Amino acid sequence: MNDENTTVALSPDLADRLRDRAQSADFDSLDEYLNFILMSLEKQLDSESPANEEEDDVKDRLESLGYL
Repeated sequence: MNDENTTVALSPDLADRLRDRAQSADFDSLDEYLNFILMSLEKQLDSESPANEEEDDVKDRLESLGYL
């Protein structure tokens, strides 16, 4: 893992809203909160496998054929 920090530019309005959420959720910093959010999102995206998309395609096809 790379120990370098990465800087991300946020609009002041968004940064303020996220900072407020971080404080109300008892995070120690905005960075900690953003890391939590991004890691959660990445995990969610990783869990969306192509198999789920294929299943949806099959269901759509069966529905279009009148089977569902």
